[in-house]
Amino acid sequence: PKDTLTSLALGTGSTVAGILVGGMALAISYWVARFAVFDIGYQWYWFVICFVVDDLSYYAFHRSAHRVRWFWASHVIHHSSQHYNLSTALRQTWA
Repeated sequence: PKDTLTSLALGTGSTVAGILVGGMALAISYWVARFAVFDIGYQWYWFVICFVVDDLSYYAFHRSAHRVRWFWASHVIHHSSQHYNLSTALRQTWA
Protein backbone atom coordinates (compact mmCIF):
# COMPACT_ATOMS: atom_id res chain seq x y z
CA PRO A 1 0.00 0.00 0.00
CA LYS A 2 2.71 2.54 0.92
CA ASP A 3 4.68 1.63 -2.17
CA THR A 4 1.62 2.15 -4.38
CA LEU A 5 0.88 5.53 -2.78
CA THR A 6 4.48 6.58 -3.35
CA SER A 7 4.21 5.55 -7.00
CA LEU A 8 0.93 7.48 -7.38
CA ALA A 9 2.44 10.60 -5.79
CA LEU A 10 5.49 10.44 -8.04
CA GLY A 11 3.28 9.84 -11.08
CA THR A 12 1.10 12.84 -10.21
CA GLY A 13 4.12 15.08 -9.73
CA SER A 14 5.57 13.87 -13.02
CA THR A 15 2.28 14.63 -14.80
CA VAL A 16 2.12 18.17 -13.41
CA ALA A 17 5.77 18.79 -14.31
CA GLY A 18 5.14 17.36 -17.79
CA ILE A 19 2.21 19.70 -18.37
CA LEU A 20 4.29 22.72 -17.35
CA VAL A 21 7.27 21.72 -19.47
CA GLY A 22 4.98 20.78 -22.37
CA GLY A 23 3.33 24.20 -22.25
CA MET A 24 6.71 25.91 -22.35
CA ALA A 25 7.85 23.67 -25.22
CA LEU A 26 4.67 24.46 -27.17
CA ALA A 27 5.14 28.21 -26.67
CA ILE A 28 8.78 27.97 -27.79
CA SER A 29 7.77 25.83 -30.79
CA TYR A 30 5.28 28.44 -31.96
CA TRP A 31 7.90 31.15 -31.60
CA VAL A 32 10.57 29.15 -33.48
CA ALA A 33 8.08 28.21 -36.24
CA ARG A 34 7.95 31.86 -37.31
CA PHE A 35 11.54 31.50 -38.53
CA ALA A 36 10.99 28.29 -40.54
CA VAL A 37 13.01 28.05 -43.73
CA PHE A 38 10.61 25.60 -45.44
CA ASP A 39 7.23 23.96 -44.87
CA ILE A 40 6.89 20.15 -45.06
CA GLY A 41 3.12 20.27 -45.48
CA TYR A 42 0.58 17.66 -44.40
CA GLN A 43 1.28 14.72 -46.73
CA TRP A 44 0.63 11.32 -45.12
CA TYR A 45 4.25 10.15 -45.33
CA TRP A 46 5.45 13.00 -43.09
CA PHE A 47 3.30 11.63 -40.29
CA VAL A 48 4.91 8.19 -40.72
CA ILE A 49 8.41 9.72 -40.81
CA CYS A 50 7.70 11.88 -37.73
CA PHE A 51 6.30 8.86 -35.87
CA VAL A 52 9.42 6.79 -36.57
CA VAL A 53 11.79 9.66 -35.71
CA ASP A 54 9.89 10.34 -32.47
CA ASP A 55 9.99 6.66 -31.51
CA LEU A 56 13.73 6.42 -32.25
CA SER A 57 14.44 9.57 -30.27
CA TYR A 58 12.57 8.17 -27.26
CA TYR A 59 14.50 4.90 -27.56
CA ALA A 60 17.82 6.79 -27.67
CA PHE A 61 16.77 8.91 -24.68
CA HIS A 62 15.68 5.91 -22.62
CA ARG A 63 18.81 3.92 -23.49
CA SER A 64 21.01 6.86 -22.51
CA ALA A 65 19.03 7.16 -19.26
CA HIS A 66 20.31 3.67 -18.41
CA ARG A 67 23.88 4.14 -19.68
CA VAL A 68 24.90 7.72 -18.84
CA ARG A 69 25.30 8.35 -15.12
CA TRP A 70 24.04 11.93 -15.31
CA PHE A 71 20.75 10.77 -16.84
CA TRP A 72 20.60 7.66 -14.63
CA ALA A 73 20.52 9.91 -11.56
CA SER A 74 17.16 11.20 -12.77
CA HIS A 75 15.89 7.89 -14.19
CA VAL A 76 16.71 5.64 -11.23
CA ILE A 77 13.49 6.69 -9.43
CA HIS A 78 11.62 4.62 -12.02
CA HIS A 79 13.52 1.53 -10.84
CA SER A 80 13.50 2.25 -7.11
CA SER A 81 10.46 0.27 -5.96
CA GLN A 82 10.94 -2.66 -3.58
CA HIS A 83 7.80 -4.30 -4.99
CA TYR A 84 7.32 -4.70 -8.72
CA ASN A 85 3.66 -4.14 -9.58
CA LEU A 86 1.60 -2.17 -12.07
CA SER A 87 1.92 1.08 -10.10
CA THR A 88 5.73 0.93 -10.42
CA ALA A 89 5.35 2.21 -13.99
CA LEU A 90 4.02 5.49 -12.52
CA ARG A 91 7.37 6.19 -10.84
CA GLN A 92 8.70 8.84 -13.15
CA THR A 93 11.11 11.68 -12.50
CA TRP A 94 9.91 15.25 -12.16
CA ALA A 95 12.94 16.47 -14.06
